[in-house]
Amino acid sequence: MPRDAYYSAPIAWAAWNGVVNGYSPTSFGPEDPITREQMAAILYRYVDYKQGDVSKRGNLTKFVDAGTISGYAWEPCPGPTARGCSRAREGGRLAPAARPPGQRWRPFSTGSAKLSCPDPSVPAG
Repeated sequence: MPRDAYYSAPIAWAAWNGVVNGYSPTSFGPEDPITREQMAAILYRYVDYKQGDVSKRGNLTKFVDAGTISGYAWEPCPGPTARGCSRAREGGRLAPAARPPGQRWRPFSTGSAKLSCPDPSVPAG
């Protein structure tokens, strides 16, 4: 990651505090499109860092594509699902590798951490 990039300091802080991880110890993709499971993992780790409640869990096995969820995302993904932040897509899919529709996120609070959740009034993209 370039040290002079506008995102270097925030990403360094997030990595130092365990909120984000790279693809490997030597590979990080800050300009790569984020996936739904990556977003869930980042939000989960941030809430945990802020000592918010990460205990609320949803049932991932109800999604027909549950087997495609990456190993690192099995712990974080049930939280947004339980809060209604990750809803099934067409065909009962969670679509963990899909890009989250950014225009649908609105503020919500979890303990001391303020995050976002899809706004149900905005159609999925």
